[in-house]
Amino acid sequence: MPRHTPSVRATVAWTALVSVLVVGCGPTGNGDAQVPGVLQARPAATLQVGETPSLLIGVQEGPDEYLLHDIEGAARLSDGSVAVAVRGSHQVRKYDSSGQHLWTQGRSGEGPGEYQGVMLLRGCTGDEAIATYDIYNRRVTKLDGDGRVFADYPFVFEGTQPHTMDCSPSGRLVFSGWGRLSETAGPHRWKVPVAFADSGESTVKVLRRDVPGQDRVSQVEDGRPLGDGPRVWGRRTVLGATDDGAWVGTGDGYELEFVDWDGATIRRLRWEGPELAVTAAHIDVLREAIRAQYRGRGGADWRPAFQQRWDGEREMLPTVFPAYSSILVPRSGGLWVESFRRPGQENREWWVFSDEGAWTGTLSLPARMAVLDAGADWVLVRDTDELGIQRLAEYQLVVSP
Repeated sequence: MPRHTPSVRATVAWTALVSVLVVGCGPTGNGDAQVPGVLQARPAATLQVGETPSLLIGVQEGPDEYLLHDIEGAARLSDGSVAVAVRGSHQVRKYDSSGQHLWTQGRSGEGPGEYQGVMLLRGCTGDEAIATYDIYNRRVTKLDGDGRVFADYPFVFEGTQPHTMDCSPSGRLVFSGWGRLSETAGPHRWKVPVAFADSGESTVKVLRRDVPGQDRVSQVEDGRPLGDGPRVWGRRTVLGATDDGAWVGTGDGYELEFVDWDGATIRRLRWEGPELAVTAAHIDVLREAIRAQYRGRGGADWRPAFQQRWDGEREMLPTVFPAYSSILVPRSGGLWVESFRRPGQENREWWVFSDEGAWTGTLSLPARMAVLDAGADWVLVRDTDELGIQRLAEYQLVVSP
């Protein structure tokens, strides 16, 4: 998880370089009500993946270059090769279209080309550059096709790493900030800025201020904030960057805004989705999952320990779910939106929209599969088995009969 306060590793030089100059200011988080959007019904087309992957990378036991621990982003390049950030080993790797390892770059550290919390910036990773951001070193690193570092620069926003981040094919970074600690104990919701900066630049332009951000739960003692953390089933800001503007969503309903680089609403996407209300059945599933964790630990006092945990957890649960959990902008065009997965729901569901905003299809995947990249007729997923072993798998997409 990104740290809320600046790391002790941050250097004075970095801070001086990216003491960003904030210019401009778009509309508030309310957007432009004059762009209402059309409510779309669920399309008849249902997508599914093939029975076997067309590409599979990763092993349970074997050479280090095929062990994938804590995959934090992957992108498929035009020749079918795959770039992946492996946070568990502080590395960026590339594999060819058949899954053969080509090269590995990186190691644990704070110097150029080293990582502490690497993630792949999929949207601006392509044939010419593989882009990453390190959430602890707070640095953008770019590699060429052979794994050589050709750009390496620090990047912070409001004194720390961005909370949510995406990038466009041209390399423009779009991100949201962190909210403030609440002085009142219990649930609250951040108000955050959404901004952008061009590749290699330290000047930031704010698109929106006071955008509804992540739902949090604060801890307060003697009137002093002690800290806070994400709320269970909480909403958050989601971002998707293109070269023409950015998709911005808050999860409050089945709606996303597309804003241009001046912060004006160009398009509003609206669609029908499942009921958002949290039910007693949902709460029971969560309660039993937490109870099983405590029971599995054993010990004579697991029951009162569980009950104490649950009493606090239950009080903080929201009454509605977020409408969605993430979005993805494929380099081939269109928009993918991931439905928020309810307790007990076995599958992940993705809604696929065209460049024009038409809802064209729905894809259901097993819960163990997280979508990392997608194209017109394929999807790249992180597949985690029951032992926690991760693999990268590419599947062809077909329309169900």
